[in-house]
Amino acid sequence: MYQNENSIDDKYFHESPFAAKGFHNFESTSQLPRHRWYYLKEGFSASLVEEAISCKSTRTDQKLHILEPFCGTGTTPLTAALAGHFCTAIEVNPFLAFTARVKTITGRWHEGQFRSSLDEVVRASSRGTHSHLEGFSTFTEGNGLSKWLFNRNVLRRFTSLMAAIDRLGGTYSDAMKLSAIVAAYDCCNAKRDGKALRYKSNWEELKYSGKDLIRQFRLHAIGVLQDVLDKPINHEFKPEIHTGDSREHLSTLEDDKFDMVVTSPPYLNSFDYSDIYRPELFLGEYVKDNDELRQIRLETVRSHIQVRWPEEVSFKSTLLDPVIEDLSKCRP
Repeated sequence: MYQNENSIDDKYFHESPFAAKGFHNFESTSQLPRHRWYYLKEGFSASLVEEAISCKSTRTDQKLHILEPFCGTGTTPLTAALAGHFCTAIEVNPFLAFTARVKTITGRWHEGQFRSSLDEVVRASSRGTHSHLEGFSTFTEGNGLSKWLFNRNVLRRFTSLMAAIDRLGGTYSDAMKLSAIVAAYDCCNAKRDGKALRYKSNWEELKYSGKDLIRQFRLHAIGVLQDVLDKPINHEFKPEIHTGDSREHLSTLEDDKFDMVVTSPPYLNSFDYSDIYRPELFLGEYVKDNDELRQIRLETVRSHIQVRWPEEVSFKSTLLDPVIEDLSKCRP
């Protein structure tokens, strides 16, 4: 409904001490150390978490335990950890949960050792290798496709790079894997636009290559290194980040353990968050086929119709039951 500038809602908004602080979006956070390792358009501001903590914490030495049931890529647990507070978080998308864990990585890194490891995995991946995603869905050219997500040499160099990182192992491997996945998305012929992946208008002219992938990989990896050195996280405050359905995990947690909840639940819209992050889910091998992707889709809290609800799903609500009953009477 349209609200004029003199409406009660409009007046309340402009008089609110939180107006115009950008708490509702990720833009103010996207360039902050560690947060910037992966851009989540649907994310919210780290300032919101900081504001919530400051409102709740009555002493400078008070350590809060925060609950985040819809973690995403970890804005709440990361902000809490950097501020010296505890956090337990849950995320159903395994790639996003992985990203949150990487963003909150602890320990001291050695710059020379990291750079040497970075050079090693780049050299070891120079030949590229066949990807299991070649010929699958729209991931590469072929099968009569007129458009595809990744040029074949990008995907092959990425596959070789991930294998080299696996062989490297050790402290830096997860951070390098995230950097590789982000670099691959940088070289994707499509981009997230609203609730869908849409091909870039000039994707054919861009001609992304394996060299482009490695350039972006190095760029992201060095950024990660710099942030870990500049913004270390004390191991004492490393968050607990669980992968799975928050509705199930919440029942296993102690009610009196938490001081506050800071979250941004899935919007009531037609977004399918399992679909718009499909490239990363397959690239990171969090899913191997569409059946596994569909299983994640079924576990999400959702309002879209891209997947059918099981017939046996039922619920009870003192607020909604009378409304549903009235609507049922209106059926022809």
